[in-house]
Amino acid sequence: MSAHALSSEILLAAGGFLLLLLQAFLPSWKRLGAPLSILTFLGALALSAGKPAGPAFFGAYNVSDLTRYFHAFFLMGGAFAAALGSTLLRRDSLERAEHYAFLLWGTVGMMLMTASTNWILTFIGLEILSVSLYVLTAWYRDTQVAVEAALKYFLLGSFASAVTLFGMAWYFGTTSTLSIGLVVLPLPRLYLMAVILLAAGFAFKMALVPFHAWAPDVYEGSPSSVTLWLATLPKMAALVVLVYILQPLPPSLFQGILGVMAILTMFTGNLLALVQDDIKRMLAYSGIAHMGYILIGLAAWTPESLRGVFFYAVAYALTAMTAFAVVGVMSRGEREPHFISDFAGLGFVHPAPAFVLTVCLASLAGIPPLVGFAGKFFLFYGAVQGGQTSLAFLGILNSVLSLYFYIRVIYYLYMREPDKAPLVPVQSISCKVGLLLLGALVILLGVLPGGLNEAASKAAEALWSGYVR
Repeated sequence: MSAHALSSEILLAAGGFLLLLLQAFLPSWKRLGAPLSILTFLGALALSAGKPAGPAFFGAYNVSDLTRYFHAFFLMGGAFAAALGSTLLRRDSLERAEHYAFLLWGTVGMMLMTASTNWILTFIGLEILSVSLYVLTAWYRDTQVAVEAALKYFLLGSFASAVTLFGMAWYFGTTSTLSIGLVVLPLPRLYLMAVILLAAGFAFKMALVPFHAWAPDVYEGSPSSVTLWLATLPKMAALVVLVYILQPLPPSLFQGILGVMAILTMFTGNLLALVQDDIKRMLAYSGIAHMGYILIGLAAWTPESLRGVFFYAVAYALTAMTAFAVVGVMSRGEREPHFISDFAGLGFVHPAPAFVLTVCLASLAGIPPLVGFAGKFFLFYGAVQGGQTSLAFLGILNSVLSLYFYIRVIYYLYMREPDKAPLVPVQSISCKVGLLLLGALVILLGVLPGGLNEAASKAAEALWSGYVR
């Protein structure tokens, strides 16, 4: 049972080592890195779906509908990042097999984080993920912006990891165990300090205010194929751990704090996104705001609101990943800035990627009938049902505010003439077809959200069944 529970993680880790050997001994075969990693992701997805529910490794690892839900998107997202990376890195002559190895290992870290019920295993997963992100961020190490982004991320990430580890030490000192979700009643001050430190560490990974300053620089300096990965999936993993931290606490203890953080995160992200000229920085601040929306659902803390949180997390991840993919495909190269003005007139010159980007931006803004609208509907409905009507109203207000910077990009696509030579997107047929399929999925999940909503409901029920008031 224990070996089967970790079968998908073992396959991913072994695949990463195989790719390292491929690069070391058969460097001329490096183009096999992308297809081999995609096959590994798909194989791990099949293994993950077949895992029996229940604890393993003496209760340190647990398989449930919640873990299956997020593991499926980690693996599909990793496969997409690998597929896009092969296109973008090959364009800039920087494709190496170890790039895909770090994608595989980073996914192992996220899967361990979300399935662990022991803080040591969670921290191991966190560090595997973090080291992978540091390396991938600096992939274009011949450019100043990439090196600067990686250095900032490494220094701030190391500090956040230290805070997290310190919180785990306080947790163990208070409870004499490293099992996650232990209820200590009445709550001693040392236990609350441990919770604060742990929550701060994972709030950094989610780029919540005031732990958000790293995100714009890192998103701008990373390759687009890495940005779409680190901007979404690690946030989902950190979200699950944050939920585990809050789970044993009385909701009255954290609802007010989460409400204040939600307001600050939403307004900070959206207001700063208004003044950005680089589209990756704009999407970075937009992503900060979207994490604020998610905090609204957590503040309500009901099965209905958690269902909305899990649905919205996947809806945002799918849409943001597709948007970053289009930005990468339509750029001159990953060594160049991605100014919004560079997209002027591309809506008619290159209609397919421009249409997909338009769909994604409209979805992020919450315009029906796209998946972003369905996500915000479920999220804000759950918040209202949980008594957080004021927060839901502020969330809707921020969604209206965000329309300006999303529509601004669409305006450049279709209503502005280029003032210099227009961008020439990647001409790969497979890339265009893939982006069109993702754009269609953004539309389809908005029109027919039932399947994703049911999966999110099962994930919320799996969490709530272990909830202790």
